[in-house]
Amino acid sequence: MIRSIFSKSMEKVALTAPSNWGEMTEKQMLYVAKLQVAGMEEDRIWLNCFLRFTGLKPVGNSKSEHYFCKKGVKGIITLQIGEVMSFKN
Repeated sequence: MIRSIFSKSMEKVALTAPSNWGEMTEKQMLYVAKLQVAGMEEDRIWLNCFLRFTGLKPVGNSKSEHYFCKKGVKGIITLQIGEVMSFKN
């Protein structure tokens, strides 16, 4: 599992997502397979899985930052594109 912690004001938020097939649950694998069968492009599949597996919900963006909310976290989480992309590698 990839575990990254990002600051949100004075609070830290842990984001966790599987980094390979072996770390996925059966439910997660079925979700990925469903997106592949639907013919979705690889980058779009990755983005959808990142959002679903980390529990983030997009609420907006600017040129360099993306804004999310997450169940159980008060306020908005701000991530720069590099922080989001760090989950892909």
